[in-house]
Amino acid sequence: PGLSWTVLTIEMQANETRIVVVGGGLGSEATVRRLAKQKRAGVTIVYVRGMPYVEHLWASPSLICEPSTLARSISPNKASFEIPGVQYVYGLAQAVRDRQVLEVKLLGADVAEPALLRFDYLVAATGFDMALSARPGTTLSERRAWLEKVHNALKAATNTVLIAGGGSIGVETAGYIASWGILKAGTTVTLVSASDSILPGDATQTQEAAAAELRRLGVRVITGARVIADAAALADQVALAPGSRYALSNGETVVADVYVPAYASGPRTRWLESGAFGGALDGKTRRIVVDQTLRSTSHPALFAVGAVSSAHVLGSLPNVEEEAKTVAANILTLCAAASAGAKPAVLQPLAKPMLSSTPYQRVSKTFGMFKTESFGGGGMLWLCGFPCVMACPCVCLLEGINPMVCGWCCARPEGKGTADLLIAIGHGVGVAADTFKGWGEKPHEDGGAPPAAPAASTMGRLH
Repeated sequence: PGLSWTVLTIEMQANETRIVVVGGGLGSEATVRRLAKQKRAGVTIVYVRGMPYVEHLWASPSLICEPSTLARSISPNKASFEIPGVQYVYGLAQAVRDRQVLEVKLLGADVAEPALLRFDYLVAATGFDMALSARPGTTLSERRAWLEKVHNALKAATNTVLIAGGGSIGVETAGYIASWGILKAGTTVTLVSASDSILPGDATQTQEAAAAELRRLGVRVITGARVIADAAALADQVALAPGSRYALSNGETVVADVYVPAYASGPRTRWLESGAFGGALDGKTRRIVVDQTLRSTSHPALFAVGAVSSAHVLGSLPNVEEEAKTVAANILTLCAAASAGAKPAVLQPLAKPMLSSTPYQRVSKTFGMFKTESFGGGGMLWLCGFPCVMACPCVCLLEGINPMVCGWCCARPEGKGTADLLIAIGHGVGVAADTFKGWGEKPHEDGGAPPAAPAASTMGRLH
């Protein structure tokens, strides 16, 4: 099924305070849920999403190895994942006009003129660009076709598969492709890292464990180099051109049949670059410059959550919930103060991040690990391995996964059991299951059948 199209019917009410959240991932979802749970009378929440289905971001590297698992990695039905009491607009944010008006290109609209949506407060939570993830506006049928295309190219490759990026996503992508059993005999995987090691910023033991697994799989790792040939054209897209030659910054040339840029290529803030809020972005990072309350330092009506915020630590997904909590509380505080005509509202600062990095690392289909350094040494994880885990109230057992999710008792929490759990997370187990509902559901028969396109009269009107 394709996209479900939306006709914009939201009209601004008298004395209404409107909060518009733009996004579609964990950050925007957490923000909307907190706003909906705590909102007061006279406050309206509008959620602008780029796709009327949800795909688990963490599943992307495994999906190119096994596209059939997409069905387990999406929540396809709006009736399941939409939050009660929230007004949804399915479209792509284009720009912010003067007088706090958001331009939205509605999905399925054939006319060029965008719909106009007024707001009192705007929350940007549009995440980051990554070549392997579904881009806003992509239909389910388009997503399936693209995954199959990449998968077939991997199976047909006879030279190397070139992966750019030595961070968490790059290591995972290289390891998955090498271990999934889809490559022809003799086809190799090459991972290029701009840093002097893979997983820069992680503990040495984590780096060494990942490197050992990649060596076992026959992955060639090149550190201290970048892919520079046609870098501008390659930055954001997978290239399926057999026999292509890729120049590296160390002077080497790699002949590859598939090229995968496996890294976050920047925040999705292009929709803010032009228009009234263009000055809110840092000129170098393209993130929204915020203060300790996650409010824009230049535009008081604008807040930011996740990768688009200058306060966000990339790779620390557990911290997004705290950011969402802070933004929701501060906006509702402002709404209450304005309604009561009270003294200027006192906003709360963002608490210290719970984690400095994602607390686990996928390396291959058969090897994953928890980063014990993220847990202050991870003492409990060392104790809760197999067989001690059999006596623990471990949620992993309740999920019906491998009892070796924490490895062996009194050993590092790593191995195949951990890998099984981390793959399952991409299928809606864990954080995403608690955030979005409807994982693995069969799309409703009418889910992709677009009704009549939005009437031209809705376009260009102020709602």
